[in-house]
Amino acid sequence: MENVLSQLSQRLYTLRTSYHLPVSEEEWICGASRSALNNWERGLRIPSADGLYQISTSFGVSIDWLFGVSQIPYTHDSVFLAESIHKPYEVIKDLNQNGSMYLRIDTSSKDYFDNSKRDLYDLAARANILVFALYIQGYNDFFAEHNLRKATEQQIMRLDIVKNGLYFALKTKYPYINILEDL
Repeated sequence: MENVLSQLSQRLYTLRTSYHLPVSEEEWICGASRSALNNWERGLRIPSADGLYQISTSFGVSIDWLFGVSQIPYTHDSVFLAESIHKPYEVIKDLNQNGSMYLRIDTSSKDYFDNSKRDLYDLAARANILVFALYIQGYNDFFAEHNLRKATEQQIMRLDIVKNGLYFALKTKYPYINILEDL
């Protein structure tokens, strides 16, 4: 059991740090509380089934990979399920249409927004698009909910990195971040 917990905490840490996120912003993506994420990542607690599901579907990774059973983080099923739940293409379109000041993407010319062409994208690129879309939505929601007008310099910097990653993933169909490099 200790090996599983160690593997899980390492994989959770790898996920978060591969996107250069502090735990406080990781919760924007997966909806788990900051304390839960800290406890899981530090190996103090094992996530519940719901917690594992949240992490898996928010980052598009397989639960087998989280537990160290597989060395392949993205499977067709894990990415497809995550996209089905979170609908990142609709998140991006909504952010554009609702005039979010955080995102401007021409969604009409991108293959990713055409369901019949989405499989042309590498699984890692699709998972990255998912994470980036959820991050931008979380950023937008966080500032709207707290009536904040000003982000910290680090938050603005991370948002710019995420936007650049999203543009790159949509344009090239190849992964911007490869979490396997960090293992």
